Amino acid sequence: MDEKRIDQERIEQEGRLRKSFSHKGFSRRTFMGLSTVFGSSLLLTTMAGCNQKSETSTADTQEANKEAPKDRTYVDDADRSVTIPATVERVYCAIPTAQAAVVALTPEKLVGWVNEVSDAAKKYLPESTHNLPVLGGWMGQVQTANIEAIINAKPDLILYCYGTSTVNEDTSTYVNAADTIQNDTGIPVYVFKGNLNLIPEKYRTLGEILGVSDRGEQLAAYAEQKLKAVGDAVAKVPGDKVVTCYYAEGKGGLATDPSGSMHTEVIDYCNVKNVAVVDGFMGAKGQGMIEVSMESVIKWNPQMILVSGTKPDNYELIKTSPSWQDIDAVKNGAVYQTPIIPFGWFDRPPNMTRIMGIQWFANLVYPDYYTANVRTDMKEYFKLFYNATITDDDVDTILAPNPKLA
Repeated sequence: MDEKRIDQERIEQEGRLRKSFSHKGFSRRTFMGLSTVFGSSLLLTTMAGCNQKSETSTADTQEANKEAPKDRTYVDDADRSVTIPATVERVYCAIPTAQAAVVALTPEKLVGWVNEVSDAAKKYLPESTHNLPVLGGWMGQVQTANIEAIINAKPDLILYCYGTSTVNEDTSTYVNAADTIQNDTGIPVYVFKGNLNLIPEKYRTLGEILGVSDRGEQLAAYAEQKLKAVGDAVAKVPGDKVVTCYYAEGKGGLATDPSGSMHTEVIDYCNVKNVAVVDGFMGAKGQGMIEVSMESVIKWNPQMILVSGTKPDNYELIKTSPSWQDIDAVKNGAVYQTPIIPFGWFDRPPNMTRIMGIQWFANLVYPDYYTANVRTDMKEYFKLFYNATITDDDVDTILAPNPKLA
């Protein structure tokens, strides 16, 4: 409080009072009494103002001294220590595998696509993602990333998703790639495992990192429930009832991935025997798909052939080509194609949409054990994950060219 200023204001007030009271004929004694009252009032008013200013100043200081949100440090699934901004508003995915997770959790934060997204897929995706630029990425040994464009998109964080396989546990490729991306862009890169059984856990972790914990928990709970329902059902299939399957990929359907590969986790999870016996795993360009011979497929003689939806021409080829006609799966009409809308249900890439994949596949192979209404399940899934209301016609379109569901 400034005492000199208070005294000065009091003197000026008394001067004004004296003039006024003298003009009106008041005595000096009356004036002195009143001036004391007015002086006290002025003092109290001034002190109150000073106290108010002091309190306001203190409050402002306290507010300013409050700690701003701090950056967070996580140890990612590649055992790397990564510092992530306190608030993540913009996200990019280094490879397509992570995109399904971000779109389901918080689509408005995605700043671009790794590859072009088809119009058929966009129909079921949130509108905020429809016109995003294609910026490329880092897929195995194939790099299409436009680093300058990615930097200019100003993501706060880049996500890198990979999966481990029982036939190939060397993750150094993914660790090195993440470090390279982070060094080249100056943007933190968080690596997480995308294996099927880890999906609930990863929805929770990513939900926390991206500031949408409640949404992460919602999707995690759904994934947990479906994993358990499918797992419990297919575990009841007797050993002599287990179906054998060949997964047809690549040119002419003569490439595949064996059991234990992250690309065939849906097959393994649904208690279906993958007939492929191949040497090695990573294949061309470090992305699986081992080439096999027609003679090998004939020898394996699977009861079912599952054709990758990324190579749709193989579906008709396998059903009609003379080379495939002696295989039991073809003779019995048990050739099916993996759905890929809006993202792959099995792999290419092996993403979190596989939670829907296990429901469809388990019911397809073991309808007497997994008896859920897949048509209804699809409608629930698309609404929950993409806020898309799909019709029965949409269900048929998404699953085509496979037989229509009941």
